[in-house]
Amino acid sequence: DKRVDQDAAYYLRARDAMQVLCRHYGVHCLFILQPLALREENPSGNTAAIVQQKLRFFPNDRKLFTRGYELMRQGGGADQLDASQLLHGRADAYLDVAHLSKIGNAIVGKFIYSAVMKAHHGNPLQ
Repeated sequence: DKRVDQDAAYYLRARDAMQVLCRHYGVHCLFILQPLALREENPSGNTAAIVQQKLRFFPNDRKLFTRGYELMRQGGGADQLDASQLLHGRADAYLDVAHLSKIGNAIVGKFIYSAVMKAHHGNPLQ
């Protein structure tokens, strides 16, 4: 767990540094916690098989990723959006524990599009 805490702290420091750069250059940055198959509570379809395979060889990964996401969520700010549970209950959204299928990418893509449009108050990006 110590390593997870260190990695989450590194992410938060890197995000803070990126926020400084975004403000300096006048860019509105959004930081999105991505969905992860290992965080699915009751995976279905091929996601269940993907998670079972991963946990067979790395049985502690679910616990470790859950801890890391909790820390990153706690350290988040207004520019951090949580899409980590966006695919819960969606069958066939993953290719493996971290990569999305066309179905998963379409759902996350719509989430990102909506977030960008909301951040820019409905104004098209230039």
